[in-house]
Amino acid sequence: MKKLIVVAIMCIPFYRVAKAQVCENSKLALLLKQSKKDSVQKIERLAALKFHKLINDYRVKSGSEALVWDDTLWLTCRNHDLWMNAKSELSHDEKAGTVNFTGKSPGERYAYTSNNKGLCSWTGENALYNWSKNGNSIDEIAKDIATTSFEQWKHSPGHNENMLAKRSKVHGVAFYLGNGGKVWGTDLFAYTSTNKIYWPENKIKNSPQILTDATELKTTPVKAPVKKYIRLDLKETKEHLVNALYTSADVKRDLAISKSKIMERAAEHHTEYMANVKMLTHEEKRNNRNFYGETEKKRMMKASKGFYFFTKFKTKAHESIAMVETDIAALNIDSIAGEINKQLNLNTEGPITSVGYGVSLKRLKNQLKIYVTRVEGVRRQNPKQMKEA
Repeated sequence: MKKLIVVAIMCIPFYRVAKAQVCENSKLALLLKQSKKDSVQKIERLAALKFHKLINDYRVKSGSEALVWDDTLWLTCRNHDLWMNAKSELSHDEKAGTVNFTGKSPGERYAYTSNNKGLCSWTGENALYNWSKNGNSIDEIAKDIATTSFEQWKHSPGHNENMLAKRSKVHGVAFYLGNGGKVWGTDLFAYTSTNKIYWPENKIKNSPQILTDATELKTTPVKAPVKKYIRLDLKETKEHLVNALYTSADVKRDLAISKSKIMERAAEHHTEYMANVKMLTHEEKRNNRNFYGETEKKRMMKASKGFYFFTKFKTKAHESIAMVETDIAALNIDSIAGEINKQLNLNTEGPITSVGYGVSLKRLKNQLKIYVTRVEGVRRQNPKQMKEA
């Protein structure tokens, strides 16, 4: 005798206060207020909270630290959910000029949401859609969305890797109940620390994923005690940091790596550009101050006066960027240099033959922002070597 399984669907009417729209951080408080009145938004937000608990339990059990919740990342994910719903397309890249467009990449979308004032740099993004809305109550439906989405990502190798990545410290996940009964979800992972060290964007795995909503965690900012102005010689500090970066990268001790003046020149100009626009980016725009070249390739061409054209097929120039924000009173240059190289070394694509650093310092009272660009020459490997490796 076959067992009849009946799935109950919540019968309360779903009603949105207003048509969902993409928004910036300035509208966050209003959006959270609406989620307490709108039954659909209440489900979406609660599903995010439940997912947040699921992923942190999973990370701790697997040996990774629990993720800290970030509402700006949650809102960034929600905006992307709205775009995917409008386009009916699962994608990590949005197309300019389309409905609900907030930025092509996750980094650009985060910059839009935070109005370029965000304190995180993303390390990975998961995205998905499913039809998980089973249950007899708001709590049951939210639980089904969170659990189904978690299991879907967990059993996908690339997405599971993002969920367990140890370099990720914060995240925001958002679900959206969209057209045709679909549930769209996005989880955006990022890096930050108590020392406020922010790393550049990494390429993401473009595998389909289930979209999820974020867990809510309220945090109370800690106000730092008022300090007297601390004297600091920026020129001397910059020279010290540059030397420490080369030393900690083993450039002076490793005969296989040489210090490149050309790469140093390209790195220095790009660092000055980033410090001016106050953001981490690999792309420069002509109308901005300190413009040197749109791409790392063009900057290398300019820095080498065209000579890079003749060597590009032997050596690939790879650009890495980072920004460190620290209290001047607690400034430890050698420690910062070591930590920067430790993180930037994660981006190497082969044996490094040459390297050049650029550093730019920006001071605001007793806080110091350190922008760093590292350009490295990476020896290309032939296809046979790469396959065997």
